[in-house]
Amino acid sequence: MKAAKYSPLATEDLRVVKQGERIRRRDIVIVVLVAISSVLLLLITALFLVRARGARAIDPVAESPRFDCYPEGVATDKLCEARGCYWDSSSSPMCFYGPGFGYEVNGEIQNTSYGYTANAVWKAGQVAPFDAIVQTLRVDVYYDTPYRVRVKISDPSLDRYEVPWPPRSVSNKALDTLYKVSIETETFNFTVSRADSGMPIFSTGTGFIFEDQFLQISALLPSSNIYGLGEHTSRLRLPTNTTLTMFSQDTPPIPAKPTEHLYGVHPFYLGLEQDGRAHGVFLLNSNAMEAQLQSYPSITYRTIGGLLDFYYFLGPGPDQVIQQYTELIGRPYLPPYWSLGFHLCRWGYMTANNTQAVVNRMREKGIPQDTQWNDIDYMRSNLDFTFDPVRYAELPSLVDDLHHYGQKYVMILDPGISSMLPPGQYAPFDDGLKSNVFVMNSTDQPLIGAVWPGSTAWPDFTHPNASSYWANQISQFQSEVAFDGLWIDMNEPSDFVDGSNYGCPPFTTGASTIPPSRNKVT
Repeated sequence: MKAAKYSPLATEDLRVVKQGERIRRRDIVIVVLVAISSVLLLLITALFLVRARGARAIDPVAESPRFDCYPEGVATDKLCEARGCYWDSSSSPMCFYGPGFGYEVNGEIQNTSYGYTANAVWKAGQVAPFDAIVQTLRVDVYYDTPYRVRVKISDPSLDRYEVPWPPRSVSNKALDTLYKVSIETETFNFTVSRADSGMPIFSTGTGFIFEDQFLQISALLPSSNIYGLGEHTSRLRLPTNTTLTMFSQDTPPIPAKPTEHLYGVHPFYLGLEQDGRAHGVFLLNSNAMEAQLQSYPSITYRTIGGLLDFYYFLGPGPDQVIQQYTELIGRPYLPPYWSLGFHLCRWGYMTANNTQAVVNRMREKGIPQDTQWNDIDYMRSNLDFTFDPVRYAELPSLVDDLHHYGQKYVMILDPGISSMLPPGQYAPFDDGLKSNVFVMNSTDQPLIGAVWPGSTAWPDFTHPNASSYWANQISQFQSEVAFDGLWIDMNEPSDFVDGSNYGCPPFTTGASTIPPSRNKVT
Protein backbone atom coordinates (compact mmCIF):
# COMPACT_ATOMS: atom_id res chain seq x y z
CA MET A 1 0.00 0.00 0.00
CA LYS A 2 1.39 3.28 -0.97
CA ALA A 3 2.00 5.95 1.67
CA ALA A 4 -0.26 9.01 1.55
CA LYS A 5 1.20 11.83 -0.37
CA TYR A 6 2.11 14.93 1.75
CA SER A 7 -0.15 17.90 1.10
CA PRO A 8 0.41 21.33 2.76
CA LEU A 9 -3.30 22.10 2.39
CA ALA A 10 -4.34 18.94 4.17
CA THR A 11 -1.93 19.72 7.01
CA GLU A 12 -3.47 23.17 7.42
CA ASP A 13 -6.96 21.68 7.55
CA LEU A 14 -5.81 19.34 10.31
CA ARG A 15 -4.47 22.28 12.34
CA VAL A 16 -7.82 24.10 12.05
CA VAL A 17 -9.70 21.03 13.18
CA LYS A 18 -7.47 20.59 16.24
CA GLN A 19 -7.71 24.30 17.12
CA GLY A 20 -11.51 24.11 16.93
CA GLU A 21 -11.49 21.15 19.27
CA ARG A 22 -9.37 23.12 21.77
CA ILE A 23 -11.78 26.08 21.58
CA ARG A 24 -14.74 23.79 22.13
CA ARG A 25 -13.05 22.21 25.16
CA ARG A 26 -12.24 25.70 26.56
CA ASP A 27 -15.87 26.79 26.09
CA ILE A 28 -17.08 23.67 27.85
CA VAL A 29 -14.74 24.39 30.80
CA ILE A 30 -16.00 27.99 31.00
CA VAL A 31 -19.62 26.84 30.98
CA VAL A 32 -18.90 24.30 33.70
CA LEU A 33 -17.13 26.92 35.83
CA VAL A 34 -20.00 29.36 35.42
CA ALA A 35 -22.46 26.65 36.40
CA ILE A 36 -20.42 25.74 39.47
CA SER A 37 -20.17 29.42 40.47
CA SER A 38 -23.91 29.85 40.10
CA VAL A 39 -24.58 26.81 42.25
CA LEU A 40 -22.15 28.07 44.92
CA LEU A 41 -23.79 31.50 44.85
CA LEU A 42 -27.21 29.89 45.29
CA LEU A 43 -25.89 27.78 48.16
CA ILE A 44 -24.36 30.81 49.91
CA THR A 45 -27.59 32.73 49.47
CA ALA A 46 -29.59 29.83 50.83
CA LEU A 47 -27.29 29.49 53.83
CA PHE A 48 -27.59 33.23 54.55
CA LEU A 49 -31.38 33.03 54.35
CA VAL A 50 -31.37 30.05 56.69
CA ARG A 51 -29.24 32.00 59.19
CA ALA A 52 -31.53 35.01 58.95
CA ARG A 53 -34.69 32.90 59.01
CA GLY A 54 -37.35 34.61 61.07
CA ALA A 55 -35.84 38.11 61.01
CA ARG A 56 -37.15 40.21 58.15
CA ALA A 57 -35.33 40.25 54.82
CA ILE A 58 -33.29 43.39 54.36
CA ASP A 59 -35.26 46.02 52.53
CA PRO A 60 -33.15 48.48 50.52
CA VAL A 61 -34.81 51.30 52.47
CA ALA A 62 -33.41 49.78 55.65
CA GLU A 63 -29.89 50.37 54.36
CA SER A 64 -30.29 53.99 55.53
CA PRO A 65 -29.55 54.82 59.21
CA ARG A 66 -29.80 51.72 61.37
CA PHE A 67 -30.95 52.33 64.93
CA ASP A 68 -30.35 49.55 67.45
CA CYS A 69 -33.41 47.39 68.09
CA TYR A 70 -31.69 45.30 70.79
CA PRO A 71 -29.51 47.65 72.89
CA GLU A 72 -29.69 45.73 76.14
CA GLY A 73 -27.45 42.80 75.26
CA VAL A 74 -26.13 40.44 72.59
CA ALA A 75 -28.75 40.06 69.89
CA THR A 76 -29.52 36.94 67.86
CA ASP A 77 -31.63 36.53 64.75
CA LYS A 78 -34.39 34.90 66.81
CA LEU A 79 -34.43 37.68 69.42
CA CYS A 80 -34.47 40.16 66.57
CA GLU A 81 -37.36 38.33 64.94
CA ALA A 82 -39.35 38.47 68.17
CA ARG A 83 -39.24 42.26 68.00
CA GLY A 84 -40.15 42.41 64.34
CA CYS A 85 -36.85 44.03 63.42
CA TYR A 86 -34.31 43.56 60.64
CA TRP A 87 -31.25 41.32 61.00
CA ASP A 88 -27.88 41.61 59.29
CA SER A 89 -25.00 39.79 60.97
CA SER A 90 -22.46 41.89 59.06
CA SER A 91 -23.96 45.16 60.27
CA SER A 92 -23.49 47.26 63.38
CA PRO A 93 -25.97 47.11 64.95
CA MET A 94 -26.93 43.65 63.70
CA CYS A 95 -30.55 44.03 64.83
CA PHE A 96 -32.17 47.28 63.74
CA TYR A 97 -35.55 48.88 63.12
CA GLY A 98 -37.07 48.89 59.69
CA PRO A 99 -38.47 52.04 58.12
CA GLY A 100 -41.65 53.40 59.64
CA PHE A 101 -41.43 51.67 63.03
CA GLY A 102 -43.21 53.66 65.74
CA TYR A 103 -46.24 55.94 65.76
CA GLU A 104 -48.39 57.71 63.19
CA VAL A 105 -50.26 60.99 63.46
CA ASN A 106 -53.95 60.56 64.21
CA GLY A 107 -56.20 63.38 63.01
CA GLU A 108 -55.25 66.91 62.06
CA ILE A 109 -52.32 68.94 63.31
CA GLN A 110 -53.97 71.86 65.07
CA ASN A 111 -52.67 75.38 65.53
CA THR A 112 -52.59 76.75 69.08
CA SER A 113 -51.78 80.10 70.63
CA TYR A 114 -48.29 78.78 71.55
CA GLY A 115 -47.54 76.79 68.36
CA TYR A 116 -49.41 73.65 67.44
CA THR A 117 -50.42 70.23 68.76
CA ALA A 118 -51.07 66.75 67.40
CA ASN A 119 -51.90 63.24 68.54
CA ALA A 120 -49.83 60.19 67.60
CA VAL A 121 -50.98 56.57 67.89
CA TRP A 122 -48.97 53.36 68.02
CA LYS A 123 -49.06 51.49 64.71
CA ALA A 124 -51.01 48.24 64.89
CA GLY A 125 -49.11 44.97 64.64
CA GLN A 126 -45.78 46.22 65.99
CA VAL A 127 -43.92 44.61 68.89
CA ALA A 128 -43.09 46.73 71.94
CA PRO A 129 -40.05 45.56 73.94
CA PHE A 130 -41.81 45.44 77.33
CA ASP A 131 -45.52 45.15 76.43
CA ALA A 132 -46.39 48.44 78.15
CA ILE A 133 -46.68 50.72 75.15
CA VAL A 134 -48.52 54.01 75.52
CA GLN A 135 -51.00 53.76 72.67
CA THR A 136 -51.77 57.46 72.22
CA LEU A 137 -49.38 60.38 72.66
CA ARG A 138 -49.82 64.12 72.68
CA VAL A 139 -47.27 66.25 70.87
CA ASP A 140 -47.02 69.96 71.70
CA VAL A 141 -44.71 72.37 69.89
CA TYR A 142 -44.07 75.62 71.77
CA TYR A 143 -42.55 78.57 69.91
CA ASP A 144 -41.07 79.93 73.13
CA THR A 145 -38.82 82.69 71.79
CA PRO A 146 -37.39 83.58 68.38
CA TYR A 147 -34.35 81.40 69.21
CA ARG A 148 -35.82 78.65 71.43
CA VAL A 149 -38.43 76.03 70.55
CA ARG A 150 -39.81 73.27 72.75
CA VAL A 151 -41.19 69.89 71.63
CA LYS A 152 -43.01 68.03 74.39
CA ILE A 153 -44.25 64.44 73.94
CA SER A 154 -46.50 63.19 76.74
CA ASP A 155 -49.15 60.67 77.68
CA PRO A 156 -52.54 62.46 77.72
CA SER A 157 -54.15 59.69 79.75
CA LEU A 158 -51.69 59.61 82.66
CA ASP A 159 -50.13 62.29 84.84
CA ARG A 160 -46.50 61.20 84.49
CA TYR A 161 -43.74 62.85 86.49
CA GLU A 162 -42.39 66.14 85.13
CA VAL A 163 -39.34 67.94 86.44
CA PRO A 164 -40.86 70.95 88.26
CA TRP A 165 -38.07 73.29 87.24
CA PRO A 166 -37.52 75.54 85.38
CA PRO A 167 -40.86 77.39 85.41
CA ARG A 168 -42.21 77.34 81.90
CA SER A 169 -45.44 78.81 80.62
CA VAL A 170 -45.65 80.24 77.11
CA SER A 171 -49.06 81.41 75.97
CA ASN A 172 -48.18 83.36 72.84
CA LYS A 173 -46.33 81.99 69.85
CA ALA A 174 -43.04 83.74 69.08
CA LEU A 175 -42.73 85.38 65.66
CA ASP A 176 -39.80 85.79 63.25
CA THR A 177 -38.14 82.64 64.57
CA LEU A 178 -34.73 81.24 63.64
CA TYR A 179 -36.28 77.77 63.34
CA LYS A 180 -39.01 75.76 61.66
CA VAL A 181 -40.61 72.60 63.03
CA SER A 182 -42.22 70.10 60.68
CA ILE A 183 -44.10 66.89 61.50
CA GLU A 184 -44.44 63.81 59.29
CA THR A 185 -47.85 62.19 59.57
CA GLU A 186 -47.69 58.69 58.02
CA THR A 187 -44.92 57.77 60.42
CA PHE A 188 -44.70 60.27 63.25
CA ASN A 189 -41.39 62.08 63.03
CA PHE A 190 -40.47 65.70 63.55
CA THR A 191 -37.66 67.90 62.29
CA VAL A 192 -36.27 71.09 63.78
CA SER A 193 -34.44 73.06 61.11
CA ARG A 194 -32.98 76.51 60.54
CA ALA A 195 -35.45 78.91 58.98
CA ASP A 196 -32.93 80.64 56.71
CA SER A 197 -31.10 77.66 55.21
CA GLY A 198 -33.48 74.77 55.87
CA MET A 199 -30.62 72.86 57.52
CA PRO A 200 -32.09 70.20 59.86
CA ILE A 201 -30.47 70.24 63.30
CA PHE A 202 -32.59 67.42 64.77
CA SER A 203 -34.59 65.05 62.56
CA THR A 204 -36.18 62.04 64.25
CA GLY A 205 -36.32 58.62 62.63
CA THR A 206 -37.56 55.09 62.99
CA GLY A 207 -37.64 53.20 66.30
CA PHE A 208 -39.60 55.72 68.40
CA ILE A 209 -40.99 53.96 71.50
CA PHE A 210 -42.91 55.39 74.45
CA GLU A 211 -43.59 52.72 77.06
CA ASP A 212 -44.40 53.10 80.73
CA GLN A 213 -40.78 52.69 81.77
CA PHE A 214 -38.86 52.67 78.50
CA LEU A 215 -38.74 55.71 76.21
CA GLN A 216 -36.57 55.82 73.10
CA ILE A 217 -36.16 58.32 70.29
CA SER A 218 -33.48 58.67 67.58
CA ALA A 219 -32.54 61.61 65.41
CA LEU A 220 -30.15 62.46 62.60
CA LEU A 221 -27.78 65.36 63.31
CA PRO A 222 -26.07 67.86 60.99
CA SER A 223 -22.55 66.90 62.13
CA SER A 224 -20.65 64.71 64.57
CA ASN A 225 -19.23 67.73 66.42
CA ILE A 226 -21.07 67.13 69.70
CA TYR A 227 -20.04 68.50 73.11
CA GLY A 228 -21.70 67.85 76.47
CA LEU A 229 -24.04 65.11 77.73
CA GLY A 230 -22.23 65.06 81.07
CA GLU A 231 -21.09 64.22 83.57
CA HIS A 232 -18.20 62.04 82.40
CA THR A 233 -14.45 62.15 81.83
CA SER A 234 -14.49 61.56 78.08
CA ARG A 235 -12.81 64.01 75.75
CA LEU A 236 -14.41 67.39 75.04
CA ARG A 237 -15.57 66.53 71.52
CA LEU A 238 -17.54 63.36 72.07
CA PRO A 239 -16.50 60.26 70.13
CA THR A 240 -19.00 58.68 67.75
CA ASN A 241 -20.15 55.08 68.05
CA THR A 242 -20.29 55.37 71.82
CA THR A 243 -22.95 55.37 74.52
CA LEU A 244 -22.97 57.87 77.39
CA THR A 245 -24.83 56.97 80.56
CA MET A 246 -26.43 59.70 82.66
CA PHE A 247 -27.36 58.76 86.21
CA SER A 248 -26.69 60.93 89.23
CA GLN A 249 -24.68 58.73 91.58
CA ASP A 250 -21.75 58.94 93.98
CA THR A 251 -19.39 57.31 91.48
CA PRO A 252 -15.72 58.35 91.25
CA PRO A 253 -14.04 58.61 87.84
CA ILE A 254 -12.80 55.32 86.36
CA PRO A 255 -9.95 55.93 83.88
CA ALA A 256 -10.80 52.80 81.88
CA LYS A 257 -14.42 53.93 81.50
CA PRO A 258 -14.37 57.56 80.33
CA THR A 259 -18.04 57.48 79.27
CA GLU A 260 -19.21 56.13 82.65
CA HIS A 261 -21.65 58.37 84.54
CA LEU A 262 -20.37 60.47 87.44
CA TYR A 263 -21.95 62.70 90.07
CA GLY A 264 -24.03 65.10 87.97
CA VAL A 265 -26.47 64.83 85.07
CA HIS A 266 -26.58 67.35 82.24
CA PRO A 267 -28.69 66.00 79.33
CA PHE A 268 -27.65 68.90 77.12
CA TYR A 269 -25.29 69.06 74.19
CA LEU A 270 -23.89 71.79 71.96
CA GLY A 271 -23.58 70.91 68.29
CA LEU A 272 -21.31 72.64 65.78
CA GLU A 273 -22.58 72.56 62.21
CA GLN A 274 -20.47 72.36 59.07
CA ASP A 275 -20.83 76.09 58.38
CA GLY A 276 -19.59 76.99 61.88
CA ARG A 277 -22.97 77.82 63.38
CA ALA A 278 -23.99 76.21 66.66
CA HIS A 279 -27.16 74.92 68.29
CA GLY A 280 -28.08 73.27 71.58
CA VAL A 281 -30.43 70.43 72.54
CA PHE A 282 -31.71 69.88 76.10
CA LEU A 283 -33.84 66.92 77.21
CA LEU A 284 -35.62 67.86 80.42
CA ASN A 285 -35.93 64.46 82.10
CA SER A 286 -34.64 63.42 85.54
CA ASN A 287 -34.71 59.65 85.04
CA ALA A 288 -31.71 57.46 84.40
CA MET A 289 -30.92 57.66 80.70
CA GLU A 290 -28.34 57.02 78.04
CA ALA A 291 -27.43 58.73 74.78
CA GLN A 292 -25.98 56.66 71.96
CA LEU A 293 -23.99 58.48 69.27
CA GLN A 294 -23.54 56.93 65.83
CA SER A 295 -21.44 58.03 62.87
CA TYR A 296 -24.31 58.89 60.49
CA PRO A 297 -24.23 61.20 62.56
CA SER A 298 -27.15 60.51 64.87
CA ILE A 299 -28.21 60.31 68.50
CA THR A 300 -30.53 57.89 70.29
CA TYR A 301 -31.95 58.74 73.71
CA ARG A 302 -33.24 56.02 76.03
CA THR A 303 -34.75 56.74 79.44
CA ILE A 304 -36.85 54.81 81.95
CA GLY A 305 -39.61 57.27 82.78
CA GLY A 306 -41.04 60.76 82.65
CA LEU A 307 -41.63 62.60 79.39
CA LEU A 308 -39.71 63.49 76.27
CA ASP A 309 -39.46 67.23 76.78
CA PHE A 310 -36.95 68.76 74.36
CA TYR A 311 -35.69 72.33 74.11
CA TYR A 312 -33.75 73.50 71.05
CA PHE A 313 -31.54 76.58 71.06
CA LEU A 314 -30.64 78.12 67.71
CA GLY A 315 -27.66 80.28 68.73
CA PRO A 316 -26.22 80.80 66.17
CA GLY A 317 -22.89 81.23 68.02
CA PRO A 318 -21.69 78.78 70.70
CA ASP A 319 -21.66 81.58 73.29
CA GLN A 320 -25.23 82.50 72.37
CA VAL A 321 -26.33 78.87 72.69
CA ILE A 322 -25.01 78.73 76.25
CA GLN A 323 -26.62 82.06 77.09
CA GLN A 324 -29.95 80.79 75.76
CA TYR A 325 -29.58 77.53 77.71
CA THR A 326 -28.78 79.22 81.02
CA GLU A 327 -31.60 81.70 80.43
CA LEU A 328 -33.89 78.67 80.69
CA ILE A 329 -32.30 76.66 83.52
CA GLY A 330 -30.82 79.57 85.51
CA ARG A 331 -27.58 81.50 85.39
CA PRO A 332 -24.55 80.31 87.37
CA TYR A 333 -23.55 82.49 90.30
CA LEU A 334 -20.48 84.70 89.93
CA PRO A 335 -17.89 83.17 92.31
CA PRO A 336 -16.35 85.40 94.97
CA TYR A 337 -12.88 86.65 94.12
CA TRP A 338 -11.26 84.89 97.08
CA SER A 339 -12.56 81.51 95.91
CA LEU A 340 -10.14 81.70 92.97
CA GLY A 341 -7.11 81.82 95.25
CA PHE A 342 -4.89 79.23 96.99
CA HIS A 343 -6.85 76.65 99.01
CA LEU A 344 -5.78 73.83 101.31
CA CYS A 345 -7.97 70.84 102.19
CA ARG A 346 -7.84 67.19 103.21
CA TRP A 347 -9.77 64.65 105.24
CA GLY A 348 -8.21 63.66 108.52
CA TYR A 349 -7.03 66.77 110.35
CA MET A 350 -9.10 65.21 113.17
CA THR A 351 -8.88 68.23 115.52
CA ALA A 352 -9.11 71.99 115.31
CA ASN A 353 -5.62 72.25 116.85
CA ASN A 354 -4.13 70.10 114.08
CA THR A 355 -5.84 72.28 111.49
CA GLN A 356 -4.48 75.41 113.16
CA ALA A 357 -0.97 73.92 113.21
CA VAL A 358 -1.13 73.38 109.43
CA VAL A 359 -2.23 76.99 108.90
CA ASN A 360 0.60 78.21 111.13
CA ARG A 361 3.22 76.22 109.20
CA MET A 362 1.97 77.66 105.92
CA ARG A 363 2.49 81.16 107.31
CA GLU A 364 5.93 80.33 108.75
CA LYS A 365 7.14 78.95 105.42
CA GLY A 366 5.67 81.85 103.41
CA ILE A 367 3.44 79.61 101.33
CA PRO A 368 0.45 81.53 99.94
CA GLN A 369 -2.88 80.39 101.36
CA ASP A 370 -6.18 82.18 100.91
CA THR A 371 -8.56 79.58 102.32
CA GLN A 372 -8.53 76.65 104.75
CA TRP A 373 -11.08 73.82 104.48
CA ASN A 374 -12.29 71.02 106.76
CA ASP A 375 -13.81 67.69 105.73
CA ILE A 376 -16.49 65.75 107.60
CA ASP A 377 -14.21 64.92 110.55
CA TYR A 378 -15.14 68.29 112.15
CA MET A 379 -18.73 67.12 112.77
CA ARG A 380 -20.22 65.55 115.87
CA SER A 381 -21.12 61.96 114.88
CA ASN A 382 -21.24 63.06 111.22
CA LEU A 383 -24.29 65.23 111.90
CA ASP A 384 -24.88 68.23 109.65
CA PHE A 385 -24.85 71.66 111.29
CA THR A 386 -22.76 70.47 114.25
CA PHE A 387 -19.09 70.45 115.24
CA ASP A 388 -17.46 68.05 117.68
CA PRO A 389 -17.42 69.72 121.13
CA VAL A 390 -14.17 67.97 122.13
CA ARG A 391 -11.98 67.50 119.07
CA TYR A 392 -13.10 70.74 117.41
CA ALA A 393 -13.95 72.84 120.43
CA GLU A 394 -11.51 75.52 119.16
CA LEU A 395 -13.09 75.67 115.67
CA PRO A 396 -14.77 79.11 116.16
CA SER A 397 -11.47 80.63 117.33
CA LEU A 398 -9.63 78.98 114.40
CA VAL A 399 -12.01 80.73 112.00
CA ASP A 400 -11.54 84.03 113.84
CA ASP A 401 -7.77 83.63 113.47
CA LEU A 402 -8.09 83.06 109.73
CA HIS A 403 -10.22 86.18 109.38
CA HIS A 404 -7.65 88.18 111.37
CA TYR A 405 -5.07 87.34 108.69
CA GLY A 406 -7.47 88.08 105.82
CA GLN A 407 -8.06 84.42 105.09
CA LYS A 408 -11.30 82.49 104.53
CA TYR A 409 -12.79 79.26 105.85
CA VAL A 410 -14.86 76.58 104.06
CA MET A 411 -16.45 73.53 105.67
CA ILE A 412 -18.13 70.50 104.15
CA LEU A 413 -21.90 70.06 104.33
CA ASP A 414 -23.89 67.03 103.18
CA PRO A 415 -27.61 67.29 102.37
CA GLY A 416 -28.33 64.03 104.21
CA ILE A 417 -30.10 64.79 107.51
CA SER A 418 -29.87 62.15 110.23
CA SER A 419 -33.15 60.60 111.37
CA MET A 420 -31.63 58.55 114.20
CA LEU A 421 -32.00 60.87 117.19
CA PRO A 422 -35.13 61.12 119.33
CA PRO A 423 -37.46 64.10 118.80
CA GLY A 424 -36.09 67.28 120.32
CA GLN A 425 -32.43 66.25 120.12
CA TYR A 426 -31.61 67.21 116.53
CA ALA A 427 -33.27 70.36 115.24
CA PRO A 428 -32.43 69.94 111.51
CA PHE A 429 -34.52 66.75 111.35
CA ASP A 430 -37.29 68.07 113.59
CA ASP A 431 -37.55 71.28 111.56
CA GLY A 432 -37.59 69.31 108.30
CA LEU A 433 -40.54 67.24 109.51
CA LYS A 434 -42.43 70.36 110.53
CA SER A 435 -41.79 71.97 107.15
CA ASN A 436 -42.63 68.73 105.29
CA VAL A 437 -39.57 69.18 103.07
CA PHE A 438 -38.08 65.67 102.96
CA VAL A 439 -38.21 63.32 99.99
CA MET A 440 -41.21 61.05 100.54
CA ASN A 441 -41.74 57.35 99.82
CA SER A 442 -44.86 55.78 98.30
CA THR A 443 -46.62 55.88 101.70
CA ASP A 444 -46.06 59.65 101.97
CA GLN A 445 -43.51 59.23 104.76
CA PRO A 446 -39.89 60.47 104.65
CA LEU A 447 -37.76 58.10 102.60
CA ILE A 448 -35.03 56.86 104.95
CA GLY A 449 -31.76 55.64 103.52
CA ALA A 450 -28.22 55.71 104.89
CA VAL A 451 -25.17 57.95 104.53
CA TRP A 452 -22.37 58.88 106.98
CA PRO A 453 -24.50 59.52 110.08
CA GLY A 454 -26.52 56.31 109.58
CA SER A 455 -30.24 56.48 108.85
CA THR A 456 -30.82 59.59 106.77
CA ALA A 457 -33.53 61.71 105.15
CA TRP A 458 -32.98 64.12 102.25
CA PRO A 459 -34.56 67.53 101.67
CA ASP A 460 -36.57 67.75 98.46
CA PHE A 461 -35.12 70.98 97.07
CA THR A 462 -38.03 71.31 94.61
CA HIS A 463 -40.41 71.70 97.56
CA PRO A 464 -41.62 75.29 98.11
CA ASN A 465 -40.49 75.22 101.77
CA ALA A 466 -37.07 73.68 101.15
CA SER A 467 -35.08 76.84 100.41
CA SER A 468 -36.19 78.67 103.53
CA TYR A 469 -35.68 75.53 105.66
CA TRP A 470 -32.13 75.05 104.35
CA ALA A 471 -31.27 78.75 104.65
CA ASN A 472 -32.44 78.80 108.27
CA GLN A 473 -30.26 75.81 109.18
CA ILE A 474 -27.23 77.43 107.53
CA SER A 475 -27.87 80.79 109.17
CA GLN A 476 -28.17 79.29 112.64
CA PHE A 477 -24.96 77.28 112.20
CA GLN A 478 -23.09 80.27 110.76
CA SER A 479 -23.82 82.16 113.97
CA GLU A 480 -21.78 79.47 115.80
CA VAL A 481 -18.98 79.07 113.25
CA ALA A 482 -18.43 82.09 111.01
CA PHE A 483 -17.58 80.12 107.85
CA ASP A 484 -17.24 81.92 104.52
CA GLY A 485 -18.32 79.13 102.20
CA LEU A 486 -19.80 75.63 102.15
CA TRP A 487 -18.46 72.59 100.36
CA ILE A 488 -21.61 70.82 99.13
CA ASP A 489 -20.90 67.09 99.05
CA MET A 490 -22.95 63.90 98.63
CA ASN A 491 -25.72 65.88 96.93
CA GLU A 492 -26.32 63.42 94.05
CA PRO A 493 -27.96 62.48 96.47
CA SER A 494 -25.67 59.73 97.64
CA ASP A 495 -27.28 56.74 99.35
CA PHE A 496 -25.36 53.79 100.81
CA VAL A 497 -28.31 51.40 100.43
CA ASP A 498 -30.47 50.41 97.48
CA GLY A 499 -33.55 52.61 97.49
CA SER A 500 -34.12 52.87 101.21
CA ASN A 501 -33.43 51.02 104.45
CA TYR A 502 -36.44 48.88 103.53
CA GLY A 503 -35.20 48.08 100.02
CA CYS A 504 -36.62 49.15 96.68
CA PRO A 505 -40.37 49.15 96.04
CA PRO A 506 -41.71 46.20 94.01
CA PHE A 507 -41.77 46.71 90.24
CA THR A 508 -45.18 47.57 88.85
CA THR A 509 -46.40 49.48 85.83
CA GLY A 510 -48.89 52.25 85.56
CA ALA A 511 -49.79 55.26 87.67
CA SER A 512 -49.00 53.56 90.98
CA THR A 513 -45.25 53.86 90.30
CA ILE A 514 -45.37 57.63 89.86
CA PRO A 515 -45.25 59.61 93.11
CA PRO A 516 -47.48 62.68 93.26
CA SER A 517 -45.69 65.98 92.70
CA ARG A 518 -46.00 68.46 95.54
CA ASN A 519 -45.10 71.35 93.30
CA LYS A 520 -46.75 70.64 89.97
CA VAL A 521 -45.52 72.80 87.09
CA THR A 522 -46.94 72.56 83.58
